[in-house]
Amino acid sequence: MINKDNLVKIILNNIVEGAISFIIGLIPFLYAYFSSIFNNMTFYEYLKSISWYIYIIFFIPFIAMLIIVVIKSKMKEGTLPFRIVHCGFTTICRYNYNGLCWDISISSDYDDHPSLYQILNHFNVEDTPRCPKCGTKLEYSKHLLWYTWNCIECNFKYRTWNSHQKMVKRVKYLFERKLEKELEERYNDN
Repeated sequence: MINKDNLVKIILNNIVEGAISFIIGLIPFLYAYFSSIFNNMTFYEYLKSISWYIYIIFFIPFIAMLIIVVIKSKMKEGTLPFRIVHCGFTTICRYNYNGLCWDISISSDYDDHPSLYQILNHFNVEDTPRCPKCGTKLEYSKHLLWYTWNCIECNFKYRTWNSHQKMVKRVKYLFERKLEKELEERYNDN
C-alpha cells in the first residue's frame, strides 16, 4: 500500500525531473539573454546567431523527459496500491495470453465438475502466470519503462509495457468472452 511518505517521494521525484528538464530546455534562451546584455545585441539577434544544432542538443532531454512521463502514465493505468489475496480456489484450466500461461481457478465450494455458468460467474485469474516452457510460476519485476516476467528455472523472459493488473484484467475479459461463446454455441446447437 502507498503510504504518505512514499507518495511525497513520488511527487517530489516527478517535480524535480520536470524542473531539471525544463531548465535544460531553457539554457539556449538564457545564454542568448545574458550574452545579448554584454554584446550590445538585441535578444532576438543573439537567438538567431546561435547555431540550430545547439537548440536540438538542449531540447532533446526536454522532449525525452516528456516522452518518459507519458509512457510512465500509460504504464500506471490499471494498477492498484494493494493486492487481493484469494483463498480456497481450485485451478480448473490454463489460459494462454501474450505468451504466458495464466491459471484459471474457481472457488473450492463447487463440486469437481462445475457448470459453465458457475465458472463464468465465479472464476478467478491467478495473480502469477506460469512459464510457457516449464510451467514454473514467474517472478515479476518493474523497470523504468517496462515490466518483466522471469522464470527462475529455465531463464524465460517476457517484457511488456502493460502492468500486472492490466494483464490480469485482460485475461479475465478474454476468458470470460471465451466462456460466453461456448455457451452461445451450446444454445444455438439445441
